[in-house]
Amino acid sequence: MRSSIKIAALSMLAWAAVFPASESLAQTRRMGLKMDDAKYLRLPRKSSNVRLKGAMPASYSIREFLPEIADQGADGTCVGWSAAYYMRTAMEAGKQGLSNQPAKIATTAFSPSWLYGQVKSGLDNGCAEGVFLEDALEVMKTKGTALLSCAPADCDAKYDQCDEKAANYKIADYATLFNPKDKDATPEQRINAIKSALVEGKNAVLIGMMVPPSFIEEATEHWQAAPGESVDNTAGGHAMAIVGYDDSVKGGSFLIANSWGKNWGSNGYTWAKYDDLVRFTRNAYQIFPEPPAKPQPQTITLKGNVDFSIGSGGMAVHSMVYKGIQVTPDQPNSKTEMITYNMSQPYASGTRFKMMISNTKQSYVYILGSDQENRVSALFPYNSEEVVTSAMVPANSTVLMPSANTSFTLDEVKGEDYFVVFISQNELNLDELANKVKKAEGTIVQKAYAALGEEFISPKEIAYESGKIAYEVKGDPKGSVVPILVKIVHQ
Repeated sequence: MRSSIKIAALSMLAWAAVFPASESLAQTRRMGLKMDDAKYLRLPRKSSNVRLKGAMPASYSIREFLPEIADQGADGTCVGWSAAYYMRTAMEAGKQGLSNQPAKIATTAFSPSWLYGQVKSGLDNGCAEGVFLEDALEVMKTKGTALLSCAPADCDAKYDQCDEKAANYKIADYATLFNPKDKDATPEQRINAIKSALVEGKNAVLIGMMVPPSFIEEATEHWQAAPGESVDNTAGGHAMAIVGYDDSVKGGSFLIANSWGKNWGSNGYTWAKYDDLVRFTRNAYQIFPEPPAKPQPQTITLKGNVDFSIGSGGMAVHSMVYKGIQVTPDQPNSKTEMITYNMSQPYASGTRFKMMISNTKQSYVYILGSDQENRVSALFPYNSEEVVTSAMVPANSTVLMPSANTSFTLDEVKGEDYFVVFISQNELNLDELANKVKKAEGTIVQKAYAALGEEFISPKEIAYESGKIAYEVKGDPKGSVVPILVKIVHQ
């Protein structure tokens, strides 16, 4: 490499060729994102079958909740600025209703330096080496995030005194939005994944972008890649926050909040054309907030429904939805009382089902399948060597299971088959849950209680509907899981 060239990039991508940025850019446009495809792909990915209820708006923005644009200067702290300062601050400002109130938003801003300090290597003096977004998000989930007022931006400072209060500002979870190695995924699918995450979460989407020279040198109010630029020839990895989109801007563009100060782009922002942004973006993350404070007793806190459809994998989701479902209490006089939904007619081996689960509140969804031979299968989230699916379903969304192109199929073992659905406020381990159900004695209801009964919301606190598989929970009852049991007679 030419000795006169200095590299601003701090990305660690074994596969990536490094574009030699100019010396002046190296001094003023630092990055700091480490990337590793294997590390990214091990994270739970949001199910591609989650659909926002209603039509996707033509434009959306959370800019009104963002703090003032900042400049990371000579530090490799883009992860801290994008995740803590922009995303987490916007989440908190939205929660507090601080729309277009910059002074109040400034008092709720979160610290990039504290977050960076939690995940940097022991050999990183100051903030030179950069960090992984994956590590930062895990800290935000398990330890929280410190306020900027407690931990001002200073790479040489230690902020141990902020740890206790940081725990008050945890995120609930996070999920990746697409696989950078999936050659079958279209740009439109990736664009829609980012747009959906923005609207569902009402919060920024974090991205890891391989930055081409034009993004550094030529971005103004708008940016599009220069002719000939490719992901194989970039300045390195950079973490940023996508804070909006508009289908009418340059044929469709995402709004990016960057950490290179107000002299870059248009006061620190730029509109990036949809296709160019997803072409250079390797990683994208949706962040899920912590649940709100305890609600009033009569406030509906959780409401949802489950629908079944029958047919081939390619059929329309809403065609031939089963009606005539009956509700019967299973063992109403026992401690393990649970409402069981019974299909009103039997179905033959080979029958292919799909399931749709809709909810009004951000929840984890887990599904087990069982039969009278005590075989227990973990059905959702779906995990394989290629993908780990996130169990998190955003509020006011519908998830199609198992997928648009696959179906649940009744096998050759006749008798009674069960779908056991757990709608949970907290994250669960599906494999452990399946093993506990399988090892427990008794009926499927008793097995479910043995595995997770202490977490169940009492049936007396859940209003189950009788004409369809639907439920409603009000107030703040004891427990964190709504159990739903569906029985199918298999002939």
